[in-house]
Amino acid sequence: SSALRFLFGAAMLVYLEWRLAVVSLVILPGMVLAVRFFSRRMRVLSHQGMEQQAQVSRRMQESLSATSLIKAYSSEKRTVSQIMSELEEALQISLEGVSVGSLANLTIGILPEISRAIVLIAGAYWIILGEWTLGSLLAFQSYLGYVYGPAHYLANAGLQVQGALAALERVSALFDIVPEETGTGFPVQRLHGEIEFRDVSFSYDSQEPVLENVSCRVQSGENVAIVGPSGVGKTTLISLLLRFYQPTIGEIWFDGRPACEYELSSLRQRIGYVSQSTLLLS
Repeated sequence: SSALRFLFGAAMLVYLEWRLAVVSLVILPGMVLAVRFFSRRMRVLSHQGMEQQAQVSRRMQESLSATSLIKAYSSEKRTVSQIMSELEEALQISLEGVSVGSLANLTIGILPEISRAIVLIAGAYWIILGEWTLGSLLAFQSYLGYVYGPAHYLANAGLQVQGALAALERVSALFDIVPEETGTGFPVQRLHGEIEFRDVSFSYDSQEPVLENVSCRVQSGENVAIVGPSGVGKTTLISLLLRFYQPTIGEIWFDGRPACEYELSSLRQRIGYVSQSTLLLS
């Protein structure tokens, strides 16, 4: 019905005055460009907002679950400062999203009004010259609603759906995760202990690399300590050894054989692992 309303309105505009109809219809591509421009920005902001809200929830859960540890080290002020920083960033993203949405609605709403003003000025001038009638001008203004009404509705719908698309991208990322392959590969009876990283790179988000071009070899019986500040990839390195994640680039070898050729469960059974987080399973 909206499409028929739009086509009927456009036809009547051309019938009443084709010159003003051309001016009025030229506004529509401008609305399309405005929607495309603001939609991309709103989708990015919606995605960033959801990621930041997840970060805030993670920080809150982490702090509440480690209350005794935080008190033991007198880290209350530092923890509160971190939580407030995360909340401020989430608020900043939210305010930016509201600003962009308001500007988008203002732009989409003002374009039809510019067209109506042009029609009113030109129509009034032609009426004074006797080239047009007041009834035709009023009818033309009325049929503008037939054209701009559906266009404005579609533009608003296109903007509002960006939040849903951002959420869908986050859900789709879960379905893109490849499940672990168990029960296939070479079963591990014993490991001699030789480990080799061959140009291993890894990133959690496919944008910022955590490890980049790591190459090293650990001989059997050799003791190696990996030290560094928080966030440099020490835990990630061990997670790659246990094949919790797959390297983005490169390979990890055990005893002269790529790790991907071993049966996963038997490989993990031959690796001693002490987690950095304390957890007792009943």
